[in-house]
Amino acid sequence: MTNSRQPMSNRPTTAPGKPAGQQPPGGRRRGRRPHGTDARAEILEAARHEFAALGYPNASLRGIAARAAVDPHLIAHYFGSKQDLFLAVARPPFEPEVVLDQLYSAGQPGLGHRLAEFALSLSRTPASHETVTALVRAGASEKQVAALMHAVVTQRLLLPLVVRLGSDQPELRASLIAAQIVGLTTAAHIIRLQPLTRAPVELLATSLTPVFEHYLSGTINRPQ
Repeated sequence: MTNSRQPMSNRPTTAPGKPAGQQPPGGRRRGRRPHGTDARAEILEAARHEFAALGYPNASLRGIAARAAVDPHLIAHYFGSKQDLFLAVARPPFEPEVVLDQLYSAGQPGLGHRLAEFALSLSRTPASHETVTALVRAGASEKQVAALMHAVVTQRLLLPLVVRLGSDQPELRASLIAAQIVGLTTAAHIIRLQPLTRAPVELLATSLTPVFEHYLSGTINRPQ
């Protein structure tokens, strides 16, 4: 009896309806990563992009794995859960104590302008822009992320800055400044209001300076 099976083709097989060599979303090709490639760094880069673009609830481990061109199980191997991966990605791109000393190094004169320049610098590079955007997006829905932002931005940076000035109601003042920074980030990089995205950085810094100066040391009247 003769063997009726045909010789196997050397051509790669593809799913029905998908051309050979089609790439997954994000322009990355699936498959085994070349030896020596830093898969962990690739996962972090892909996750930073997905969390910033889609927000925490809509980003998926499968989508992150596709962008990084790794097996989804590799994410669990390196980071564990989706929340653990996000926390690894969303470390603020600055050390609060270092920035605090830099801001206050020249004393109170010009402090509002330096603070405005710092706030705008948080989104200056692609990596820091994605990190800050991801933090703001996730902070709106994830309690742990909101607590992280409050601890780093308000408790470790803005509140000590106001306390150094000796201003009254330091917690309120620090929270008002934090609200201004988060609001600006939301408007410019999530809602993407065009006048803000097109405006020169120095123009924005000059416009924010009197607002920050008022919150830092201006008179805040209590309701009668």
